[in-house]
Amino acid sequence: MGVSEGEAFLQAIFKRPEDVTARLVYADWLDEHDHPGGELIRLRQQLVRPDLPGTKRSTLAAREREVLAKCDRDWLVQLERADWKLRYIQVRPADEGAAQWAKRRKGLWSAPAQKAMSRALAAFEEEVGLPLPVSWKAFAHGCGPGYLCGDYIGIPRKGSGDVTRFQREWSGWRAATQAQIDERYPYMDADVRSWIRNSVRFGTGDNGDYLVWNTSRITDPVRAEYEVVLLYARGCDRLTTYESFEAMWNANVEQRRSDDGDEAKPFYPD
Repeated sequence: MGVSEGEAFLQAIFKRPEDVTARLVYADWLDEHDHPGGELIRLRQQLVRPDLPGTKRSTLAAREREVLAKCDRDWLVQLERADWKLRYIQVRPADEGAAQWAKRRKGLWSAPAQKAMSRALAAFEEEVGLPLPVSWKAFAHGCGPGYLCGDYIGIPRKGSGDVTRFQREWSGWRAATQAQIDERYPYMDADVRSWIRNSVRFGTGDNGDYLVWNTSRITDPVRAEYEVVLLYARGCDRLTTYESFEAMWNANVEQRRSDDGDEAKPFYPD
């Protein structure tokens, strides 16, 4: 089966995520096909301007939310995977060449690997039984598994870091009786206790802690974003909380760059 014209545009944007012209040409094509994504792409091109006045930014951001609600989540993942590929390129450590850094993800970025990733994400989503964050799924396509400031972020793949294995182990633990949980975590925070059985685990903290989505707290229904919580492994109390997976990425990258300057290695691929 050949590639459709729309898929060809998305592939071209993913191949060269920094190419604004390719995005705007795609936006024109989407307009011609009555797809709300054309307006979304243009809005985002305006929102990244550093000189945009605050009032104008607020107006455009509000409109972006309205347009996002009209867009299919799977299409958003295919569009935003290019943004995550660009983020991966931009967090390259100063001591590693651009070619070598890109080579680490060459296999992931191939067309067959991207299709395989879509299938794996769909299977994981079916296993979990609820839609998972657009931001994390696009991250899986663009960055792959790795260490975000020491915390390991899993994606669906074969191997010890497979997020499916994380979740199956987590589900097995959550299936324990309440008495068993009380015995293991007698001082678990009451707030955590109220939602822990509905959580999804997708990573591991740098000290062996649990990185989970609190799926009972939907922070963004349009993008199926959930509150991200790093749980202390010994007590299951909160260590850190973020409004979304993307917010976790942004906060950690900004902090590591602020602390380490040119030597920063905020994300390192597995």
